Amino acid sequence: MPSLTARTVAVLTTVPVTVLGLTAVAPPSLANGGCGESFSGGGGTSADPYLISSAADFTALNGDSDCWAGEFLQTANVNMEGAEWETTTGTDPDSGGTAFSGTYDGGNFEVSGLNIIVGSSDNGGLFGVVTGTIRNLGFVDTDLTTETVTADDVAGGLVGSLRGGTVSNSYTTVYVNSGDYVGGLVGEAYGSATIENSYSTGTVEGDGDYVGGLVGDAYDGTTIENSYSTGTVEGDGDYTGGLVGSLDDPTSIVRGSHSTASVTSTDTYAHETGGLIGYLNQASVVNSYATGDVSGVRYVGGLVGSVNRTGSISGAYATGAVENDGTAGAVGGLVGVVEADASVSNCYATGSVSGGYSGGLISDNKGTVSNCYSIGYVDGDRAGGLVLDNTGTVSNSFWNTGTSDQTSSSGGTGKTTSELKTFDTFTNAGWSITESCDATTIWGLCSTRNSGYPYLTFYTAPPTPSDRFVQFTFSLPNGRECTSISPMQVRAGSQYRLPDGDALCKTTPGSKVIGWTIPTPAGFTGAGSSSLPFSPGHLVDANNSQQFTAVIWEPVIEFRYDANVGVDVTCEPGEATHTSHNGHLAHIWVPREDFNDARFPTTPPCTPPGYELQSWNTAGNGTGQEYTPGNPLPETWVNDNGNTHTFYAAWRTS
Repeated sequence: MPSLTARTVAVLTTVPVTVLGLTAVAPPSLANGGCGESFSGGGGTSADPYLISSAADFTALNGDSDCWAGEFLQTANVNMEGAEWETTTGTDPDSGGTAFSGTYDGGNFEVSGLNIIVGSSDNGGLFGVVTGTIRNLGFVDTDLTTETVTADDVAGGLVGSLRGGTVSNSYTTVYVNSGDYVGGLVGEAYGSATIENSYSTGTVEGDGDYVGGLVGDAYDGTTIENSYSTGTVEGDGDYTGGLVGSLDDPTSIVRGSHSTASVTSTDTYAHETGGLIGYLNQASVVNSYATGDVSGVRYVGGLVGSVNRTGSISGAYATGAVENDGTAGAVGGLVGVVEADASVSNCYATGSVSGGYSGGLISDNKGTVSNCYSIGYVDGDRAGGLVLDNTGTVSNSFWNTGTSDQTSSSGGTGKTTSELKTFDTFTNAGWSITESCDATTIWGLCSTRNSGYPYLTFYTAPPTPSDRFVQFTFSLPNGRECTSISPMQVRAGSQYRLPDGDALCKTTPGSKVIGWTIPTPAGFTGAGSSSLPFSPGHLVDANNSQQFTAVIWEPVIEFRYDANVGVDVTCEPGEATHTSHNGHLAHIWVPREDFNDARFPTTPPCTPPGYELQSWNTAGNGTGQEYTPGNPLPETWVNDNGNTHTFYAAWRTS
C-alpha cells in the first residue's frame, strides 16, 4: 500500500484508533464542563466555541454562571426585544459571585433591545464583572431618552468592572447612569486591564465621582489605546472626563485616543473636569486630543482638569471652549492645574477660556511645560495669555497676543498671528518641526493644515481648502470595481455615508453588501479591517482618497470537501459532479433557502485503497471541529456571513 504521509490526518475520536499510521488522541475535556446550556451549538472551547445566535442564547448565558469560563462566538445580531435584566453576566467574586472569565467574541455583531437595571447593586453593564475578554461586539440602544444601564455604583455600557481583562474592537451606543464609577463603555478598569480599538457614543451621567465618556475610573496599569468617545458626559462630583474620569498609576496610559464629547460637571465643589480626562495622577497621555466643550467649577481643562505628581502629557491638543461655571477656580485651554513633578510637552489649545482664573493653555503651573502654544480668547476674573500662575518651568512656548486678547502671561512668549505661522519662530525655539504638509517630525507647519498654525503629526488633519475633493472607490473582493457606484468624488473634510446593503456592488443575484473594508496594516483589527468592517451606511470622514472593498453575503454557500491525501497517492474517484483536475477536491453549492435539506456527504471525492471515510474535519491536521458523514449541516451556518467552508477527510482502515 502506498504511503500516505504527504498529508496524514490524526482523527480525534473518543476511542483511540490507528489512522494512516498514527494513533489518534481523545479530545480534550471542555474547559467549561459545568455549563448546562446547549446554546446554538459548540462546546465552549476556543476551537469549538458556544454559538450565540438568538435572544434565548444570550439570556441563557446571563442565567448560568457555570458557563462564564467558556469561549463564545456570536453569529448574528441579537435583538432582546425590550427585555429588562436585573442581573448581569459576571458578578463580583469579592461578594461571593462569579466573574466572566472566558472569551466572548461578538463576531462583529450587535446586541440591542436590552436594558440592564441592577437597582441598588453595583457593576451594571451588558457584562458585569469581567476578568476575561470581550471583543468584536456592539451594544446599541435606539432610544437614548431613557437609561440603558443603571446601577448604584460602577456601571458601564459594555462592562461594569474590567479586572485585568481585555475589551477590544467593541462599541456602545447607550445611555448610562450611575452614582460613582460610570463610563459609556466600562465603569472601572484596573489590574493591567486593556481597552483598545473601541468607542462609546451616547449619554453618560453620574451622580458622584469618576465619570467618563468611555471609562469612569482607570488605574493599576490600565492601557487605553486607539479608542474614542462622543456624545455628552455629565458628572455631579469630582473627576469627570470626556474619555476617562480618572487615570491613575505610573503604569496606566491613554495613547492614540480622543473624545469629541461635551463635558459638564455640575456640583458647586466639583474638582477635576477635562475634555479628555478629569484627573491624571502619575499616569501618561500620549498622542491624544479632545474637541468637545467643557464646563466645570474647580480645575477645569480642555484636555485634562489637573495633572498630579509625575503625570505627563506628550503630544496632545484641545479645541473646545472651556468655562468656569460657578465658584472661581483654575480654568485652562488645555489643563487647569499642573502640579509639581508633572509635565506637559508638545501640546496646544485653540478654544476660548472664560470665567474664574483663566489661562490660554494652563491656569496654574507648578510643573514643567515645554514646546506648547495657545491661541484661544481668554477672559476671566484673572487671566493669563498662556499661563496665569507659574511657580514651575515654562520653556519654548507661546501664546497669540491678538486672538487671546491678553498681553501678559506668567510663562511663555507672546507672539502675533503672523509670527505663530512662521517657521523660524519654532526652529529658533528648538522644536522638532518641518515646514511641510506631510511632516514626519513631531510638528509640521503647512498653510493648509490647522489654519496655518503648527500641527502635531500624530494627527495629520487634511488640507482645508473647500474646493478640494478626494476620491472614494468601491470594489468587489476580487478587485473588480463596482462602476455603478464608483468612483465617487467627495468634498474633503466632509462626512460620507457608505453605500447600503443594496448597493450595486454584488457578485450574484440575491447577494448583498454586509460591510466595507479598507487597506490596513498586517495584524490590524480595528475599524475598517476584515475583523471589524464598516457597516453599510456608516459615516466616514473624507480626509483622503480611499479604496473600499465590499464584504458580500451570498445566497448560495460553497462547500469544499478535500480528500486530504498526498498528490502522488492512488485515490479511487467517487461520485462528485464538480471536482478539481486531480479529483481530490469536490465542490458543492447549497442555496441558503434549501440549507436544512443539506447533509455532509457520505462519499468523498476519492478514496485511497484500503481506507474508508470516518469523518470530516475543519482542519487538515485533524485538530479542528469534526462532523459525521450523513449528518445535517449546523443550522447556525445558514445565517453566518461566511460564503465558503472547507472540510478535510479523516480516514480509517477498512
